[in-house]
Amino acid sequence: CSRVCGALLLFFHLLGGGGRAFLAGAGAPPLADAARANVELAYALGAVFEDHGDLEHALRMYRRAQRQRPASRPTGLGLMRGQELREEPVKAAEALVDLFSFYPTDPVLYIYAFRLYRRAQRVEADAYRREAERLAADDSRSMALVADGLASEGHVDEAIRYLEGAAPQAPEPLYHRYLAELEYSRQDYQGCLKRLGSLTGLRASRRRARCFAAQGKLNRAMKSVYGMSTLNVAADIISQEAALVACWDRDLESARTRFREFAVSHGGSWSDRDRELGEAIVSDHFGASDDALERLEPLFRLQPNDDELAFRLSDLYVRAGRLRAGIGILEELLASEPGDPTRLNALGFTLADLGDRRDLIRAEVLLRRAYRLSLDEGYIVDSLGWWMYRSGRLSEALALVTRALKIDGPDPEVLRHLGDIERALGHETNARTHYRDALVLNPSASLRAVIMDRLKQPSSRGVRASQRKFPPGGDR
Repeated sequence: CSRVCGALLLFFHLLGGGGRAFLAGAGAPPLADAARANVELAYALGAVFEDHGDLEHALRMYRRAQRQRPASRPTGLGLMRGQELREEPVKAAEALVDLFSFYPTDPVLYIYAFRLYRRAQRVEADAYRREAERLAADDSRSMALVADGLASEGHVDEAIRYLEGAAPQAPEPLYHRYLAELEYSRQDYQGCLKRLGSLTGLRASRRRARCFAAQGKLNRAMKSVYGMSTLNVAADIISQEAALVACWDRDLESARTRFREFAVSHGGSWSDRDRELGEAIVSDHFGASDDALERLEPLFRLQPNDDELAFRLSDLYVRAGRLRAGIGILEELLASEPGDPTRLNALGFTLADLGDRRDLIRAEVLLRRAYRLSLDEGYIVDSLGWWMYRSGRLSEALALVTRALKIDGPDPEVLRHLGDIERALGHETNARTHYRDALVLNPSASLRAVIMDRLKQPSSRGVRASQRKFPPGGDR
């Protein structure tokens, strides 16, 4: 059955008895009548078509729902998503027009319109940006949304200038924290530290530690991690942050020593789970996956409902070739929260990476659903782009993964994906630049091996991923 049939069958489940009646004698008109009669069902059917990649029918259903309820924000955003995925940014922006009448003071809508028009290089972008800035003038969080909108389109310098100009209206701590995040996203670690100054709090301490680590100042990075203990930060977070700093050390033994010394000095309140998970993170980063498995498997047997352990163990299993075990864990995670974008993304990315035709079909539904539920998360945009690449849809893959890189800033795995896509398109110089950029960002040993292999290849060749995709720990 085609993916459209799958979409209809799922919708029949929503309709209950009505679906059986459709199967008994129907055709499309009765189903369309049902959709027109009920805006919720029209939207639900649009969502099902969208999840199955049938954007034409998804847009048709969303338009019907919009005609019945022009104020429906989900419907307007559905139209925007569909047009954006069809690489029609102007039509995507125009899909929001009806919503402005009902939400005239919502800066988020103006930011979306600005981003889309800017992507299309249309003059309308400036008008929507000015309106978003006007609406954000008295609210620091809205200012951050405007800056994030600029940064998410790759205009980090503009975002910094905007926030600096908004300084008189922004509360001091929030203002500096937002600017620090932007400096970090452009890899200006010293600038990030300067913006952070003496700010306290988990996010500031975490970012400070990572800035020091990226500069090779690991003792100062560990000192920042220790400072989290004075903020009543949970012990498991501190142990993981200490492990992530240790991963910047020169080799496995040095990293283990650094982590263990920190645990002895400052880990008095850590549980066995905290210590073993930290050790596993360090081992896995340096390629000692067997040691990481030996540490995580007993923990997971004792705590099978621990999501952190489940995600990490499934990742290790898949990379070790134990696909049934790894996918089984991800299936259980998704079954417990079927509407969670992170779980949809984790299983979808894994299936897409396997590359089997049946796996790709299911991966598409999972990843499109994750995107529908959380379209502004860079790691989800990247995963959908990777599915496009694995399915041979290179132009769409390039657009999505490029957007993911702008949303989250430099990330070694996203850069590796972008390199693979550019190489498949024949853009060898761009591909090699992305691979080299990824190496600077301290990728794990397994990812580093993949990238080095790519750099040794003299020309375009078929490639496949070997890394899982989860949201970056502690990052936005």
